[in-house]
Amino acid sequence: MKPNFMVDDLGVTLNGLRLAVVDSGLLKEQLRRAGSKEMVNGNYVYYYLDVEFLSEPFLLCCRFDKGEIASIWLKWLSGSCAKLGFDSTEAQLLSDTNHIKNRIRKTNLFSLVEEGYNFAVFSFKKGVLRIGASLQNFEVNIEIFAKK
Repeated sequence: MKPNFMVDDLGVTLNGLRLAVVDSGLLKEQLRRAGSKEMVNGNYVYYYLDVEFLSEPFLLCCRFDKGEIASIWLKWLSGSCAKLGFDSTEAQLLSDTNHIKNRIRKTNLFSLVEEGYNFAVFSFKKGVLRIGASLQNFEVNIEIFAKK
């Protein structure tokens, strides 16, 4: 069973443990406990972990720079683009993006701030979610930014 990842008005949760997005040490510890893959590239350390978010499979990616969280994002693993890769069409990519945007809207935990052709930005108490479709990589990602 995949670890459960949740973003709500109180912050970020991994396997039921509440994580402060700004607590780098706790997040690293939980990622390691959950069996994440670790990759080092220069000053950056990346952690990758298959998780469930919105009852959908995602790849959780966390990037640390000199021990501090630099970014957190989720890559959707079950849309058309995840299955077809570069054989996907732009219409399929946008359809995948709209599917995720609608799933997030239905939770009522996030407020839509801005929406464009291939992206949407939602706010919540502790930060911002940005859903984006990458036309170069043909994938749908959710980036998570903490409010400072």
